Amino acid sequence: MARESKRSEDIYSEQNEAGWRREMLLDLANLSDDGLVRFRRHWRYDIPKPDAELLDYRHQLRRFWSGTDWALLAWVNEANTLKPFEVRLLPSGRPGVVPRYSVLPLSLAIGATELAPKMGICANPECPNPYFLRARVTQRFCDRPACSAYGQRQHKRTWWREHGQKWMAERANLRKRELNKKSDRNRKRKARARKDKFRRTKAT
Repeated sequence: MARESKRSEDIYSEQNEAGWRREMLLDLANLSDDGLVRFRRHWRYDIPKPDAELLDYRHQLRRFWSGTDWALLAWVNEANTLKPFEVRLLPSGRPGVVPRYSVLPLSLAIGATELAPKMGICANPECPNPYFLRARVTQRFCDRPACSAYGQRQHKRTWWREHGQKWMAERANLRKRELNKKSDRNRKRKARARKDKFRRTKAT
């Protein structure tokens, strides 16, 4: 039972690391030029002091996110110069070799590999944080309400451009058929009324 508890602690620790990597990658990809100080204060990674180097990581990640630059090899090569692994006492009580997730290029390489299938760029040109993780392959807009609303408007415009004339023609034909049916019903009702009047007149 104790062994199972230690195993759960190991899994929980890895899940935490994966969650932090996820949020860090999103934060870095959407990082504005005036947000560098906040980024350094918020994250516990070994972040290079020159702003230019941090911005280089951001540019590399954005290109990777858009599928135009596979920076994994560069990140791994850089991480190898920074001692990316260490021997540490694990929650199970035994020593083990573990990644040093504080090494930024290592976490970038691991996180990008984990999240690549979900990476998307919001199609709203005014989205302040366009780099997001898709819940489904076909998702084109992030989950911000304003972007979802923009996407719905775009979908309606596209649908109307592609199907609007056909829909209007079908609606006009339907209305015409309904008017014809109504006219037929009125004609039949008047015919019955004339017959009834004729019968009453004949009876008297």
